[in-house]
Amino acid sequence: MDLDFVQRIVGNLLNGVVVTIILVAASMVCGNAMAVPVALARVSPRWWLKAPAFLFILCIRGTPLIVQMFMIYYGLAQFP
Repeated sequence: MDLDFVQRIVGNLLNGVVVTIILVAASMVCGNAMAVPVALARVSPRWWLKAPAFLFILCIRGTPLIVQMFMIYYGLAQFP
């Protein structure tokens, strides 16, 4: 194994680790910020809060993640 090569890329690898940790933290914050209101609406006794939360959860849980990703990626491209 070429140690010179390892020394050249170790900085890039460490930068990638930092970016990954930042993205994970941001995803957790955004996910919780979206999940808490939906969960509270889902357990609410008011039907006008409960029904949209139920439909949202039904749609998200009822479709595979790859389908959701394709719909977002290709669907958002349809708008100018």
